[in-house]
Amino acid sequence: MQFDFDPANLFGIVPDNEQLAAITAPMGVNIVLAGPGSGKSTVIICRILYLVKVKKVNPEDITVLVFNRDAKESLSKRMKTACDRLGFVMPEICTIHSKCYKIVREQSLNYPQIVHQSIHSYRKDLTEFAVTSVKEGDFIRLEETVSRIRENRLQPCSLEDPCFGNLEPIMNLLDSKLERAESVTFEEMSQQALSILSKSDHRVGHLLVDEAQDITEMQFQIIRSLSDRGNRDLFMVGDSDQCIYSFRYASSRYIEHPEKYFNSYCKHLIGTNYRSTEQIVNTAAGFIGEAIPDGFRPCLRAALERTGPLPQVRRVSRQIDQFRLLVDIALECKAADSKCCAIYRNNSTGVALANYLLTREIWPAHIGGGGEFFKNTAVKKILSRVKEEIVGRRKGYLEHPEMLIRHIALSEKIIPEAVTMAVREKLPKTNFIHEYNQLLNIAGSCSDGDHFLDRVDALQELMNGPGMPGSAITIATAHSVKGLEFDTVLLLDMVEGIFPGGSEDRDSLDDKAEARLMYVAMTRASRRLIMLWPDKIGDRRCTKSRYLARIEQILFEGGKGGP
Repeated sequence: MQFDFDPANLFGIVPDNEQLAAITAPMGVNIVLAGPGSGKSTVIICRILYLVKVKKVNPEDITVLVFNRDAKESLSKRMKTACDRLGFVMPEICTIHSKCYKIVREQSLNYPQIVHQSIHSYRKDLTEFAVTSVKEGDFIRLEETVSRIRENRLQPCSLEDPCFGNLEPIMNLLDSKLERAESVTFEEMSQQALSILSKSDHRVGHLLVDEAQDITEMQFQIIRSLSDRGNRDLFMVGDSDQCIYSFRYASSRYIEHPEKYFNSYCKHLIGTNYRSTEQIVNTAAGFIGEAIPDGFRPCLRAALERTGPLPQVRRVSRQIDQFRLLVDIALECKAADSKCCAIYRNNSTGVALANYLLTREIWPAHIGGGGEFFKNTAVKKILSRVKEEIVGRRKGYLEHPEMLIRHIALSEKIIPEAVTMAVREKLPKTNFIHEYNQLLNIAGSCSDGDHFLDRVDALQELMNGPGMPGSAITIATAHSVKGLEFDTVLLLDMVEGIFPGGSEDRDSLDDKAEARLMYVAMTRASRRLIMLWPDKIGDRRCTKSRYLARIEQILFEGGKGGP
């Protein structure tokens, strides 16, 4: 098959043999397993162009489902360029939620407001149902369970929570709150859309799905209904090794085991990485292959022309030493007109890093979460009391905000008893200890109480927004960087309990999910990858992440010597 257009003029590359096989595959169910940096978006766009220009498909019969609004904006921009040059209308590009909303709106123009119902908004009401003392992790677990009940249409009367008991009265409470607000949740809207699809002939002639490894069971049922149970043209692109939203009940099983869901299908593997150097690709591939040996994946390899320095594992004395190194490297990158990103696992690290950069009068670009730090119950209570004391001009505390935080946290028992004991005895972390230590660090970097309040305001503004796009430094959570790339990447706080994660008040996170998150973070680097672990964070002694031990062994066995 020959294109009647030149892909090189549109994308700067000509599809390789693996990409071309997927792009030009016969219509039907096509499952494309594509590794990081292998041109997934390019494959999707070229598939659309192939359908329209070669197979003469009407663009209005094509729908592309993407993971989120950022992905929609990015893909739409590239697709519009191709459409304008080749002279045809844009196909529909939307998220699954927006597609569901369109379906239900066709049935009712007065459809209720769609909301995300956060369990944390009803803490006081929910605490009355508790059969044991309630900890932060109990609310986190409950929110996940409620989402699972709604999305999978489970019967709450048969479900028990170790803290809140039978879940039927809790679900009744939450439903009544929604009814009074004349609102529905995203899960309920998705259920209604699926119900409509089951009773109608609303189908999509040609359906393409991006990031197919991160769809939930409900979303898959919607996709299957839209494609007439796979009897229409369905093109699903994903990478099971980048399934990092299992905590939202996303699963890669639909692309790993399509034989369980479709009568017939064709599977395609795309493994050439055009983003990263051979050294980074080989290290990342070795890591994920050892962490998840039974994974479904293409043979990952770097494009031959991409070579560079070995990934590095560096040990530093304190957390702040990582931040200093980041600034030095970012200045080097700025001089070379290249991009630098610091990636971290949790919000506490992000807030500590942001605070350090602000003390250096550096306003970074910011991607992903971080504002959640300031929504933590203990943090909110402490900051509220600190503001009262500082605004009230209590003697002594105006000049010593750090001392004020210690006094409030310990004397008023805002932090649980286990944490106050850990603070006094300098024991390993328990509930909220990371957040508490970061508040102390922020206060310690400020000259007085007013300075502290101003700094908190600046941090909240930064962590709840995009920061300063175009800055020499980008800071981001590991969950937020999928699909992005940077010349230099630094992974921070690579210690046990942070990366891989886990906490005292909930079950340890699934190691496979954490390994996939590490893999995603590593493969954001195009030329240089530096992984850092500190001996101490605050007063706490740290242990090097087991992931770094694996990576060091991979580098050594590669005949390159240890880092």
